[in-house]
Amino acid sequence: MSRRRDFEFIRELRNRAADAALAEMRIQDAVARVAHYCTISENNSSRRADYLSEDAENRVAFLFSGTSDAVRIVELTHRRLEKPPFYAEANAQGFANLPDITHMASRP
Repeated sequence: MSRRRDFEFIRELRNRAADAALAEMRIQDAVARVAHYCTISENNSSRRADYLSEDAENRVAFLFSGTSDAVRIVELTHRRLEKPPFYAEANAQGFANLPDITHMASRP
């Protein structure tokens, strides 16, 4: 009987290790997908981005230690950001706390 409990204990430890390894792989995959999404979004937005107007530059100058000449913005007029393509899969896997970026407040 003791041998059987030892076997069950070892099997439980292996299952926990496998679950932890799977969780780590899922986290790494999620980070990679978010990073890819951000890179693609930035590349797409940079083509439409404009430099700050003088008025806007004066309003945000306190945010920059040097010059804000490199800052460019994209104004979304009558449209919102799209949800990342991996959101549907993440929701299906049980992730229910993903931020809804289409309704996130913009910063002044």
